[in-house]
Amino acid sequence: MIFGSVFNFSSEEIQTLRNKYTNVIIEKAEKENFSKQGKQKIKVDTKEFTTDAYILTLTKEKLNDIYLRMLEELKKDEIILEKIDNLEEILNQYEINLKLRNTFVQEIDELSTQISQNNIGQEKCTVTLYEIEKTPLRIELKGPTYGIEIDIINSQEKDFLRIYNKNLTNQNEKLLVYRNDNDGKYINRRTTENAKTKNYTLKINEVVNDNIGDRKINATFEDGVNKVEAIIQQNVETIEEVEDKVTVSEENAINLSNLESEQLKNVLNTVTTQVSEKMKGITEVVDNDDLRRILEIIGVVKEKTTIESQGITEIEKNRFNSKFTILEGENLDNVAILNLINAIKDNLINLEVISNQQIRLKLDRLNNDEKMVTTFTEYVEKNKNEKYDAKVEYDKNGLARDILLTVVEKKK
Repeated sequence: MIFGSVFNFSSEEIQTLRNKYTNVIIEKAEKENFSKQGKQKIKVDTKEFTTDAYILTLTKEKLNDIYLRMLEELKKDEIILEKIDNLEEILNQYEINLKLRNTFVQEIDELSTQISQNNIGQEKCTVTLYEIEKTPLRIELKGPTYGIEIDIINSQEKDFLRIYNKNLTNQNEKLLVYRNDNDGKYINRRTTENAKTKNYTLKINEVVNDNIGDRKINATFEDGVNKVEAIIQQNVETIEEVEDKVTVSEENAINLSNLESEQLKNVLNTVTTQVSEKMKGITEVVDNDDLRRILEIIGVVKEKTTIESQGITEIEKNRFNSKFTILEGENLDNVAILNLINAIKDNLINLEVISNQQIRLKLDRLNNDEKMVTTFTEYVEKNKNEKYDAKVEYDKNGLARDILLTVVEKKK
């Protein structure tokens, strides 16, 4: 099953959700909070529309009350929770236990607490819905310090989504545009922070006629000073039979597993040196974090690839942490622990025996110690009957630092 299909909603479920959360707004808002404007012209995806505009005006405190009520409903919404349980069931087949329902409810509780602690204020906030014949085109939220616009077009000819967020306090902006139509797929992400604008664009064109397919990927990055552009052209033709078959053999290939350790080391050093030289030439021109992002978009660099930089971005931290969060679980057998070791071998630098029941695996973002990997693997293989609880621990900056393994006591 494809993970995305887990979150497919039936038309009945969509209507139920729409009615439930619309009623929350109606119940909490007074009649005088609603108003309607005359015909309003807005531009969505370069096309101008004449719309009806409906406005809900609330104080910050009132808007947060609605927000809290909706979060409370969401926390116990069986339609949503059932989808989460379905995903959990699929992940369990791969011995991945994330306790998604508990995490979902916990994060809602934490968000509700944050809102409640900052729920004082009579500043005016507005929610405006622009629609044509009861079809929404734009939702606009405005507060004293922020402005958010969401444009949506869903039709047989086109899917279009635009999310624009502006912080009025520091003038920072974020824009995400997604379009899927006859011209292909188009994604644009623009951020402006501290008067510096970065713009990422990805466009994919695919044409398939009978057994011939053409695919063109154009990815660009600009920051006002530098520009990186990558173009990939793929031409694929499906055929029934291969005329010249190439067979991999000892004469035309090298099996790395058969090389002596010194030979293998020389090959890997040569490859590493060549790649490093190429990357160095590029990184002298473009910021490392931006370069990695554009290379990941076009598939040249995988997520686990590390390009050295002076610090670590929030995106890097979240990506690094996600590698280990997925490994957390309870009552894990030796097979699961061996899989865990294999997953963290590039980041395991040390072992710390806390007691007979607990072992701490020390992690590092850029280094590893193969001896530690071997030592712990041998230990787990020797103690095959042990089961463990695994928990990730973080440093003061929120970066995964350790994995704490606790031996599960056997029931007598």
